[in-house]
Amino acid sequence: MNFVSLWSFLSTMQIIIYLRITNIPLPQKLNALLKAFQKTSSLPNPFVYAIDIQKSSKTSQVFYNFGYKTTNLLLNLGNLLTALSTICANMILFYILKRLTNFKPLSIGFVKNFIENTTKKFKYSAYLRFLIQFYLDFGICSIIGLSNKPIAYWTEILSLSLCVIIAILVILIPILIFWFIITHKNQILSHETETEEKFGSLFYEFSNDHGLFSSMFYVFYFLRRGIFIFIVFSLDNYPLVQVIMNYLLSISFMFYLIAHKPFSEVIINYVNIFTEFIIGVILITLPIQDTNVGDGIKNSLDDYYLYSIYMVLVAQVLAPIILTVRKIWTKIKMLRSRRKVGYVTTISGIDTAQNAKNEAWKT
Repeated sequence: MNFVSLWSFLSTMQIIIYLRITNIPLPQKLNALLKAFQKTSSLPNPFVYAIDIQKSSKTSQVFYNFGYKTTNLLLNLGNLLTALSTICANMILFYILKRLTNFKPLSIGFVKNFIENTTKKFKYSAYLRFLIQFYLDFGICSIIGLSNKPIAYWTEILSLSLCVIIAILVILIPILIFWFIITHKNQILSHETETEEKFGSLFYEFSNDHGLFSSMFYVFYFLRRGIFIFIVFSLDNYPLVQVIMNYLLSISFMFYLIAHKPFSEVIINYVNIFTEFIIGVILITLPIQDTNVGDGIKNSLDDYYLYSIYMVLVAQVLAPIILTVRKIWTKIKMLRSRRKVGYVTTISGIDTAQNAKNEAWKT
């Protein structure tokens, strides 16, 4: 699969699923669909066996229904911390294997290259990608944890300490990425090897030659999610304002995609523009569920939401397939052209040799 499409797909699913955590009224079918998507993305959480949930404060009903039943960060994000631990374990494993590449069978050429290249990727890219994909989850759970009533128990003190650190990072990350791209503009544009190896996850997907704004996709990406977190917690008593603010976020992001087309793959740009348009239409029509219109209209809208999300998912799935087919077709054409050039060269060589023989006979 094309990884650019995979990241785009995961980011889209995250935004759609997190509509459930707002106070925006969701119709029954849409809510059930988003809940189903959320369950498919769950990972094991070992902290539920180590921490007594009774010693943690209970969250509000909205967060409770979403799955965040406690204010304890370790309980809420144990599955993601497990994923992070797995990344760390893999990194340690490959570092050990790298130290052993002087011994057989690890010293075999392709095995050694695989270990060295994978170690480079784990060193920076794996952590950057983890940060990109789960920034929103950590941000929301840190704010939930900060609303915790002080309890003199070590797991709650640890949770609260982690929440403070993560909340600060949530604010700083968009600023730090903006600073990094500004200060490393020349290295990014010139495709400097060291910068790409270390921080390529922040810009390798984009048309960096089309201007600075194309390289700043993740600045807007993190900024949007930071504002979303603010909307969730500061405007929870104003669902209509939440709808309008999220709609403006979606439309603003869509206009950014239209104006700068940041992705190097054209189809990914169009798929993301389509996605933001659909999300915007869903958001702007959701308040109708709170009005006195007939049940028939509400049910029709509910069906429309489902079909719209299905269309988004189909578009997101088709994009990598199209890119893969195009890549295979390009390789086939290259092989054909090489064979054709080889054939022409061979015929040309035979003709030259035959002409040389004829000239020799004449003399």
